[in-house]
Amino acid sequence: MPRPWLNLWRNQWQQLKNNMNNIFALQYDLRHSVTGIIPKYASALSAKIDKYLADGMPMMEPDSGSVLNDAADIQGSTAIITLEGVICKRVGLPQEVCDFLGICDLDIVDVQLKEVLQDDSITSVILHVTSPGGYVQGLQSTYDLISQMEAKKETVVYSDLLNASAAYYISCAASSILASIDADIGAIGQYCTIEDYSKMLDNEGIKVRMFKSGKYKGLGDPTQMLTDEQAAYIQSEVDKGGAEFRTVVSKTRSIEENNMQGQMFRGQEAIDKGFIDGIVPDITEVLALLNS
Repeated sequence: MPRPWLNLWRNQWQQLKNNMNNIFALQYDLRHSVTGIIPKYASALSAKIDKYLADGMPMMEPDSGSVLNDAADIQGSTAIITLEGVICKRVGLPQEVCDFLGICDLDIVDVQLKEVLQDDSITSVILHVTSPGGYVQGLQSTYDLISQMEAKKETVVYSDLLNASAAYYISCAASSILASIDADIGAIGQYCTIEDYSKMLDNEGIKVRMFKSGKYKGLGDPTQMLTDEQAAYIQSEVDKGGAEFRTVVSKTRSIEENNMQGQMFRGQEAIDKGFIDGIVPDITEVLALLNS
């Protein structure tokens, strides 16, 4: 006898299990990987993840007002592609969960970019960016797609609140970057935070031994104290990522090295230092300029 309720329960259970695995991976990467995100937003995302897990990962109804839909917003001959929230890549979470956590999956952005790139009726593109940055993985692929777009269609980035770190990396592929007078722009660089609970465990009389092959294997495990060699390796990776970031920015922007040390700027100062090309009150004016 068919039991549709059983299949529904199994599907929901499988989705919850998948969400749990992806959430744990997201949380781990946030705390142990080299990232390009403003620290306070990383802490906020971590707190949201903790709440989502504490609430038992509730099933959510799809939200018609999702941050990202499957298709770009077309206004005349201009496409508007929204990039909002902490940047991630292939997180494997439903859109409503991404919206709750405030994250932006670059896989969706890439799909929109590819569709707009192939649509000859679209002559210009606005990337509406509101992001504190995010993970490093996937940035170059999205940057390359925007570069391809720039070669065929006028491509403009507009930010009315925040365009920082990994988000600014992507933005530099466009021909121009515009912002409101209130928007914080910049934060060029990367960092990595390693939590070390070994002293706390030792004080509690808990001994944790790790058996491994390779001096860098297990690096970042919070129960283990970093060796000087491991710390030097992490710093070298951060330095390498930061240098690559500055190189990407310098391909299209004229920004002095001393202004690419993690600072953010706004208004006329952001223009003077080369981070943006102009100040526009809102995205409707950008759209009007492109469609005229």
